[in-house]
Amino acid sequence: TKELKLTFAKAEHLKRNAMKAENPKAVFQAMRPVFSDLVAEIQRSIGFFTSNNRNAKLGSVIALGNPMKLPGLQRFLAQNLDQDVAQIDDFKALIGGSVIAVPNFKENVLTFPVAYGLCVQALDKAQIHTNLLPGEIITRRLVKAKKPWAVAAAALLLTGMAVDYASSYSAWRSAAVSQDYNPDMARALADSSTLTSESGTMESTQTELTTKFDGIVTTAQNLVSNVEGRLLWLEVLKALDSALPKDLRPAEERKETEFDVTARNELHISSMDCEYMDEASTGSWYAGVAPMIADARAATFRQKKPEAAAPVESAVDGAVEGEVPAEAGAEVEEGAEAAAEIPAEVPADAGMEGQVVDDGSDVPVEGAAAAGGPTGPGWVIQLKGYHFHNSYPGKPELNFTNDEGKEFVENTFFKALEEGIIQLPDGPDGTSIDVPITKLGIQCPVVTTENPIINVTYLPEAVDGETGSQMANRMPEIGRGATGDATPTGPKIWKLRRYDFTIQLYWKPTPRTARQEKPATAEGGEAVDTVSVGDAAGPTG
Repeated sequence: TKELKLTFAKAEHLKRNAMKAENPKAVFQAMRPVFSDLVAEIQRSIGFFTSNNRNAKLGSVIALGNPMKLPGLQRFLAQNLDQDVAQIDDFKALIGGSVIAVPNFKENVLTFPVAYGLCVQALDKAQIHTNLLPGEIITRRLVKAKKPWAVAAAALLLTGMAVDYASSYSAWRSAAVSQDYNPDMARALADSSTLTSESGTMESTQTELTTKFDGIVTTAQNLVSNVEGRLLWLEVLKALDSALPKDLRPAEERKETEFDVTARNELHISSMDCEYMDEASTGSWYAGVAPMIADARAATFRQKKPEAAAPVESAVDGAVEGEVPAEAGAEVEEGAEAAAEIPAEVPADAGMEGQVVDDGSDVPVEGAAAAGGPTGPGWVIQLKGYHFHNSYPGKPELNFTNDEGKEFVENTFFKALEEGIIQLPDGPDGTSIDVPITKLGIQCPVVTTENPIINVTYLPEAVDGETGSQMANRMPEIGRGATGDATPTGPKIWKLRRYDFTIQLYWKPTPRTARQEKPATAEGGEAVDTVSVGDAAGPTG
């Protein structure tokens, strides 16, 4: 390009086709300095190699790379190196199938040895492991490459130290307590001492006033609690009674038959007990019932089957032989409600009193309270009772397979505790308003027993304390035999299926003033009701 004053493209074309040029000698003369430099570099490398490996002898020189296609270069190297310079045509140990036979591969075979050699080195198959570049040149190049970065790092370090010193000195001057350096700071410190003294006086006055205010609030709370405390048990009893399922049919529509009793949506509570806890979190009640609550809340309230509380007339009329006439039923005081359990076959003089069965309602009391259980003072209320709302064999209209036993208690009583509303004088000036039962602090209802549904036999005409013989003697005579002798009919007997249960729940008394407090508000300003009943994590507060 320089010697012949050509463009790069023309010079490149002329170099590749030197033998076809108008003046080949001029072309070779232009390239001779480059050939000389190449020879000098090769001789230098060979000299370095032989100085480090004195026993090594060079047998031949192999010329690689497409520049070796230049006419005369191979002969020039052989003359100046005084070595035979060979030019390869193929790779004897290379197996490439049809690839190495492709004309394009053969045309550029001199350009592949570098890649070929790198592959051999990567496979650790190379026989020569010598770097021909002198070590001092490598070191010099590394130092030269890193020198600008070292200078820049030193300059940055000096700049940072200067800036840090200047900022530190400026800060020291601005905060120096001296009339010479900073008279404003000295006056400010004097003023701050005065303000500190005044602040201490004000804090002392505030503490005194806060103590007086707390005393007044305590007195007010005691006065209010004396009034509201009288209503707490009345409210919780009203809530429990309101939540209990009841047969809402008029009395005249009820039938004194075992089928009608089975179809009624009723729970019968036989006893109620309670126990106070000063601190629920240190007790073990919740630790015992937490697994039961989790199991109960894992399944949502089941959908009840179509209501069977009022079966059709044909389903109950005349279903039991020996039904007591209205007159005889009137002589019994609450026969169905106070019925006594007797064996399936009852002797005439058998007693009417039912036998109490151990329901296993005791809750484990060992171990620490479960995490997330109730905290603070409260009451554990226990209700024992039974119900007859269980499937009746042979009567499809009395099939409560998915709503009997424990499920009936959960689907009625527990659901009412969670969703029920009662009327309480919580409104302005004591007006009655609707109050959710959850606001009263009733939480964590759970059936603590796993009793099966049992078959029982009842005498609906029985009177409390009466024996079987006494009942048989007072039964009216109905009908006469062929001889005309009077024949007592015997007591009327019902076959029922009964489920006995024990319910426990936690009640944290919540007075009216606490219920009237505004709940926490979510983003947007709307009130959020934070009360939750029966949560598997347990109540808090």
